[in-house]
Amino acid sequence: MNSYIIKNHEGIYSVYGENNCIYEREWTDCKWGKAKTIAINTKGSFSLMRNNKGEPLILYRDKDGNLMLANRDKPHKMVLRNNSEPKTILHIDGIIRDNTIRLFYNRDYLNESYLTEQHRRDDGSWSNPITLDSYIPDDKMTRLVSLGSNYILFYSKKVPEQQIGYREISPFGIREFKMLYATGYKIQDYSLAVTEEEIHLTAVISTARTSKLIYLKKDNSGISKAKILFEGGVKGCHISIENSKIIILINTAKGNCRFTSYDMGISFKRMENADQFVFNKSVFADYTRQIADNFVASELLTDCSFPYEVRLCPIIPCNNENEVEKLKKEIERLKKLHPN
Repeated sequence: MNSYIIKNHEGIYSVYGENNCIYEREWTDCKWGKAKTIAINTKGSFSLMRNNKGEPLILYRDKDGNLMLANRDKPHKMVLRNNSEPKTILHIDGIIRDNTIRLFYNRDYLNESYLTEQHRRDDGSWSNPITLDSYIPDDKMTRLVSLGSNYILFYSKKVPEQQIGYREISPFGIREFKMLYATGYKIQDYSLAVTEEEIHLTAVISTARTSKLIYLKKDNSGISKAKILFEGGVKGCHISIENSKIIILINTAKGNCRFTSYDMGISFKRMENADQFVFNKSVFADYTRQIADNFVASELLTDCSFPYEVRLCPIIPCNNENEVEKLKKEIERLKKLHPN
């Protein structure tokens, strides 16, 4: 199941799914607290929302397929019964503002996938589904980034080349699709760092024989020409901004490597070796101010077995636990799965 790392004005939290259950952990005293169960017997993936105070809300399906909303210690509320829209698994986080819930999800029609918006009004009734665009319904390719009181919805589509772009979402409506990058080849992976002023994007493009890593940014002057930073066997990528320094990590056939830019993407240092670990990503939902001299990312690199264990992040230092501690955790996890 999917996983999130959440940062708001109250603290840092991990919300992750495991064996049809959803758990939450809080980062306190430089370590993760004990797991707290949010929901059991869930179905499929879940999505993250937030209320007006920036508190995380979890949107999930129960065992009967009903769409449920979990709000910390409060009783869970049914948002939508299984016999109503949306009928397919959610691919994108929803938005809640005041008493209105706005959902973005996938609808299939004639073997095509369509990005669809639907919202619940103040009186509890639902609007009709509105088709926004054809798109690629892949969790890896669809991101909803919070930026103050607004959101930016990133997704990919084929028309006929594959494109990455976004729509801006505000309390006043949803804007048209704006393309960032297009290619005749497959976009295998991409990563974003979005500030109040700029969008930084890195992507892995798979060609017939090899793959390449590209970088571009969008600012007030427009979209920069894509830079090819690496050509070879690239499997995944990750971008972040740390104190006005751009760091791109990639996973190659020979291990993890790093590119660094000290001038916000104008130039990059030569590729360097990075810490070696299995590449795994969790969505980073940061509800604080997004500025370049802070830490900015839309996802974090995490442990495959323990999605709350974050790698190479200055605001959440890795515990660097030894193998014995890892084994203890694995034993505890197996006991929960098989109590008898």
